[in-house]
Amino acid sequence: MVLLEELLKEAKKKKASDIHVAVGSIPYLRVNGRLQPTSFSPVEQADSLEILVQIMTSDQREKFEERGEFDVAYGDEAKGRYRIHAFKQRKTAAMVFHRIEEEIPDLDSLGMPAFVKEICHANKGLCIISGPVGGGKSMTLAAMVNHINENREAFIVTIENPVEYCHKNDKSLIVQREVGSDTKGYGQGLKDALREDADVIVVGEIADVETLEGILMAVETGHLVLAAAPGNHICDSIEYLIRLLRPQKLEENIRRLASTLRGVVSQRIVSITDYKRQLVFEAIEMDERAKEQIKKGTYEDLKPNITMKDTIDVLVKNKQITSEDGRKLLEN
Repeated sequence: MVLLEELLKEAKKKKASDIHVAVGSIPYLRVNGRLQPTSFSPVEQADSLEILVQIMTSDQREKFEERGEFDVAYGDEAKGRYRIHAFKQRKTAAMVFHRIEEEIPDLDSLGMPAFVKEICHANKGLCIISGPVGGGKSMTLAAMVNHINENREAFIVTIENPVEYCHKNDKSLIVQREVGSDTKGYGQGLKDALREDADVIVVGEIADVETLEGILMAVETGHLVLAAAPGNHICDSIEYLIRLLRPQKLEENIRRLASTLRGVVSQRIVSITDYKRQLVFEAIEMDERAKEQIKKGTYEDLKPNITMKDTIDVLVKNKQITSEDGRKLLEN
């Protein structure tokens, strides 16, 4: 029988970033970017059901059965915290546990450019953090919230699915709302935030047009919004947002989007030596020229302030990765 507590201990001991659990297979760990088998016995259906009971409430399990998938956060300081995606496969429950770093990193340790800090001090505007699943978007958003919390008085409302990093009030007052349990959805959470006297709104995912329209409304009414979106590059992220916009009054809505944007960071996490992982990214601060390019549809010609090559070159220079690894990363 596979016991959750023992599996989490093993993952913490090996500094695994992810745990894969599926009925009929032994559990696997992802360590330093590589998938590794464990010495545990194959997972039985009773094991997976028992794990569901431990990580979810009865209401959450009902939603999981209805939808065939569900996201939840689980853990504590002793076990470590995890974002868990549970899903059905072959009519049984499978799960991927993604470890959430225990400490919220600061923006300097992530190597973020100076303009990201400047955005954190802005009264209004939109900053997009984009990247693939598992690319560290939540981590960067948490670092931005932490910077605001340490440096200015603000009421911060986060809307997440699930809540990952837990913030403690410093100079700011922070409330964290989880989609499904605290609010119906991102769109509803944004509408509520406008009535809650928020200064800063953090959106864990721009998943639909309702969420994007809520973000534009929030910025236009004087709020700072930090939000995550998919996209491997800056232009991918902008194209994704434009495709979400309603076709009615499309040109007007593109102008609204361009006007609200203050910056875009497109990132991913790469494995480096000594069981460490590091962000690489490209980033652009939106000046008037960049905004005009978006309005005209020539956003593919945007020139980032910092390119992916720039951040990879720093890793090579600091001997965190080899020049050959750097070349492979750029090719990918």
